[in-house]
Amino acid sequence: MTTDGQRSLAQRLTGIDEIECVTPDLNGVPRGKVMTAEGFLEGRRLQMARGVLLQCIMGGYPAARFYGSDDGDLALVAEPTQIHPLPWSDEPRALAICDADELSGESSSLSTRGQLKKVIARYASLGLAPVVATELEFFVFAPNTDPTQPFRPPVGLDGRREDGQSAFSVSSNNGLRPFFAEVYKCMAALGLPRDTFMHEMGVSQFEINLLHGDPLLLADQTFLFKHLLKEVALKHGLSVVCMAKPLAHTAGSSMHIHQSIVEISSGKNVFSDDNGQPTAMFRHFIGGQQAGMADFTALFAP
Repeated sequence: MTTDGQRSLAQRLTGIDEIECVTPDLNGVPRGKVMTAEGFLEGRRLQMARGVLLQCIMGGYPAARFYGSDDGDLALVAEPTQIHPLPWSDEPRALAICDADELSGESSSLSTRGQLKKVIARYASLGLAPVVATELEFFVFAPNTDPTQPFRPPVGLDGRREDGQSAFSVSSNNGLRPFFAEVYKCMAALGLPRDTFMHEMGVSQFEINLLHGDPLLLADQTFLFKHLLKEVALKHGLSVVCMAKPLAHTAGSSMHIHQSIVEISSGKNVFSDDNGQPTAMFRHFIGGQQAGMADFTALFAP
């Protein structure tokens, strides 16, 4: 980071005591360490055991052969554009999304963020750029202190719990208006643009769409948004759940990823021809076929 950039970052972090330095693990869970703002601005090296990135949702680890029998450290290297004061925190704190790199400097093969960068680079070598948007579904529940008991919808402003399915119901959204109002304010403070928002098919299930853009940026925004949701929910005495099927006999959740590919030089969508019909490239993409360099070259030949 340049001297000017370092000075600007120090100004943004004025009054901040601690920085949550995190990177997404295999399941998208934030993993990392908390560092003092002073140490962060000084550029002190931050390391984390490599096996942490393969930690299972329930806390277990795969066999050591999958991450190295010595479980050596990786370096957490902050992405300069993804360092954010946390608007929901009562104490002055910030969060930095980090890459997980080998101590020798190259990206770790265990890092999901690093793997995404490699995929984007492979597209760029072909003169192509992916464009994506995420569509997140999640449930908002009352606190669940007993894991043997099912989740329950929270009590809304009308003093009642939602019962039954309320797809696209605006009044159901308004029942949790204080919570969502703070979510929107925090999104704005973090520079997270939102597109549409709606009540989904399940009981107290909602969906939000983020705007299309660069895959790495959208991945960071999605990662940050899920963290934001859970943290703001705690402040409001709620629990946000993003798991696929938290309730029996009702719709589950997913995260749809809208995808297209454009030519870097022209911005043209390569999935659609001049007549609006699917191209051979589109069929390769949908079919999961791995076309080699010669195949891609042939597709663009006059």
